[in-house]
Amino acid sequence: KFIKFLLTALEPLLNLLFKIFPFLGTKKYNLMQKYIYKKMTSDIDLSEEVCVGHFDAHQKFPYEDYLLEFYPDNKEKLLALDFGCGPGRMVKRMMSHFEEVHGVDLVQNNLTFAEQNLKSSGFDEKRYKFFLTDGTGNDLSNIPHLYDFIFSTICLQHIPVYSIRMTILKQLYSLLKDGGQASL
Repeated sequence: KFIKFLLTALEPLLNLLFKIFPFLGTKKYNLMQKYIYKKMTSDIDLSEEVCVGHFDAHQKFPYEDYLLEFYPDNKEKLLALDFGCGPGRMVKRMMSHFEEVHGVDLVQNNLTFAEQNLKSSGFDEKRYKFFLTDGTGNDLSNIPHLYDFIFSTICLQHIPVYSIRMTILKQLYSLLKDGGQASL
C-alpha cells in the first residue's frame, strides 16, 4: 500500500519527467505492457477471454472478408504475417488463404498457445512460425522474412504511444515484399 501511495504521490513528478525525457515514459509504458499481457496470458482461457476478449464473438466475425477485400484473387498468396497474433486465432483462419502464415506477439505464452492451437488442428509445422517481439517495434527488423501480406486485428488500438505505433508501422512496412500489401 505504501508503494502504491508513493507512486500516486509521485505521478505529477513522473509525468513532468516523461515530458522532459520521453524515452523514459516509453520505457515505463513498455514494461507495464509486458507485465500486464504476461498476466493476461497465464493460461489459454485468460488469453482468449481477457487478452483477446469476447473470443467467441471474434471467431464469428468475417475478418477475412475485410482483411483480404483488396488483395487480388489472382495474386499468389505465399507468405503472410499476423502482427499481435495472440493465441493464433487469425493465423489458423488465414491458413486456408496462404501457403504459410507467421505470427508475432508480445508474450511467449501467446506464442506457445498459438503453436499448440495449430498443432492440435493438424497443420504442418512447416506452414507456420512465431516470433516474440519486445513491444517497441525495434526488433521487428530481426524477422528474417519478407511478406506478401501483413495483417493485424484487434491489436494496434492497444498501443497508445505514438512513437511505438509509428515504429511498428514502419518496421511492418519494411517487411513487405515489393508489391506486398497490408491490412490493419
